[in-house]
Amino acid sequence: MSGLKALAWVVLHGLGVLRMVDVSLSWILLQVLRGEDYKRMRINKIDHLCIAVRNLEQAMEVWEPLIGKSGPDRLYTHEPEKIRVARYHVGGIGLELMESTSPDGPVARWIEQHGEGLMVLGLNVDNTRQAVQELELLGYPFIPTSEGKKTRPFEDCEFAFINPGKLNGVLLELIDFRWTESEA
Repeated sequence: MSGLKALAWVVLHGLGVLRMVDVSLSWILLQVLRGEDYKRMRINKIDHLCIAVRNLEQAMEVWEPLIGKSGPDRLYTHEPEKIRVARYHVGGIGLELMESTSPDGPVARWIEQHGEGLMVLGLNVDNTRQAVQELELLGYPFIPTSEGKKTRPFEDCEFAFINPGKLNGVLLELIDFRWTESEA
């Protein structure tokens, strides 16, 4: 065990992780003990804003003239989340109009409770799993899937949602998607 690892072990076991005042320090020490390079979570940019809509085609007709687009940059369905999405690149940020594909989907439930409107603020991070681990240590609760997982797959990346009860009613998504220069 290296000197730094030994020191980390002594501090963690001598003070007790749960009694440590500085949770960030315990995160660093745990990474050192695991032999990992310490790299604190970094927010790269606002990745996207999601607007929950009842009817995607009608919403596209309303939004496209406003943002100067004649169609979405990307139109897709994401079955695990039960959504159909029209994504537009506007000023380096994704603007997503989301329609539920099922009456029991998350977007349909959101609209039922809150009405149509802004639903998600997405932040791009380097590594979603690492960000979840770090933020959980700081007391941020994540919304698990029906299988109890905190991260969810999307194409070649992962994303996770922080419970809006912790963030002033904002549903925050962390995603580690790597955009091409034309999309960024």
